[in-house]
Amino acid sequence: MCEDKVVREVKAGQRKGLSKGGKMVTWKELAAHASNDDMWVAIDGKAYDLTGWAEKHPGGVQTIKFSAGRDMTDEFNAYHPSYVRHMLGKFYVGDMESASHGELPAYQKAHRELVNKFHEAGLYETDYSFYARRAALMACFIGLGVYFALVQQNVFASAIFVAAFWQQAAFIGHDAGHTGITHNRKWDNIIGLFAGNVCNGIGISWWKNTHNVHHIVTNSADHDPDIQHLPVFAISDTFFGSLFSQYHSATMVFDKTTQLFVSYQHWYWIPMMMLAKWSLYGQSIAFLATAKSYVPIKYEVATLVAYYTWFFTLANQFPFIYQKVGFVMLAHMAFGILHLQITCSHWAMETYTGLPDDGEFLKKQLDGTMNWSCPRWMDWFHGGLHFQVEHHCFPRMPRHNLRYVSTILEPLCKEHGLSYRSPSFSGIIYETYVIMKRAAMKAREVNKFNTHVEKKFSFIGATT
Repeated sequence: MCEDKVVREVKAGQRKGLSKGGKMVTWKELAAHASNDDMWVAIDGKAYDLTGWAEKHPGGVQTIKFSAGRDMTDEFNAYHPSYVRHMLGKFYVGDMESASHGELPAYQKAHRELVNKFHEAGLYETDYSFYARRAALMACFIGLGVYFALVQQNVFASAIFVAAFWQQAAFIGHDAGHTGITHNRKWDNIIGLFAGNVCNGIGISWWKNTHNVHHIVTNSADHDPDIQHLPVFAISDTFFGSLFSQYHSATMVFDKTTQLFVSYQHWYWIPMMMLAKWSLYGQSIAFLATAKSYVPIKYEVATLVAYYTWFFTLANQFPFIYQKVGFVMLAHMAFGILHLQITCSHWAMETYTGLPDDGEFLKKQLDGTMNWSCPRWMDWFHGGLHFQVEHHCFPRMPRHNLRYVSTILEPLCKEHGLSYRSPSFSGIIYETYVIMKRAAMKAREVNKFNTHVEKKFSFIGATT
């Protein structure tokens, strides 16, 4: 069992001296334990030293680093299954001086009540028939893709159906990455390896590393890797000062070349989304070469090799080179719709720098995320991403329950004066275009550049 392995790792960490006698811990003292080699967090009014556990954390070391010195009660409850709570005692330092860091906002209290109510109502339980239908749809799409390649030799039809297969597999991989299907890390990792690596060529380890951080620091310009895309994109003028990326430990340099690119980003934004999958291939491979894999690296490598084998074998079924190339390019361009779905839900929302304030989990998720509305019969096409607000507030909830949850969350947000955005899909694309254009116009006005840094970062990696 995956849980048994985690327990063994926790006990190993405990033998290294992680456990300490109980004492009273002040919030000032907690904040002092927030460095790469000293990481304490507060959860439900108790302090825990996670320093020796961080490298083994299934959610990645970066999430622990960005949590250090803070009250992470809501984040912990949002991203962890119940069995993890029983392991916290191994890291116990002492009780906090108060249950929360300051007065907990009324909306955050309401959010906690909703989490409990949703658990009691069974909304965190998976309807496996839903995923059986999704699997059947995936099989239909890839079957048609193969049929049009082998039998009809129809490049266009085959590419479109393969792209549709990729999209549906990506939705499954996303759910599994959140341990939101079986709610067992071992089995969801296996599903993730199949849906992400074998079906899509996107490494589950790379995805988890970036995506877990994205969820706890949503739209933080200097912490969230999902909005750090210089020199190609900058969604706000916050990036124009050569901002230091805490995630990549490198400076996102804004120089004259970057200024030129960003000044026209609103024109090439959508075309670039049609090429974005190639970037994910590169980042997945680079991550395995430079970072710790979340699953045994032999499985990551084998499953990625399986993807490239089946996909390029299929492309090679077309007799002429221009058909082979056309198939590959068209499939990737059609897959670009998924990248629109991913980026629009955050890029059109506000950004900030630094880490979220304690007790602001709900507000920060709402400030950096929006939905888009669509009829129920189109849910299959958007894969739950159109309920990004609900997903960010309740990330382990199976997506087939998100539409119902939206009918409860939206009134709560209005009651507390919180943002809850849900335009149409075309509306959210337009809003993102407006944001991109606004940043592009501001970029043209920049006349001072800070390029004298030791380590530079771009979306293709850090360089010295």
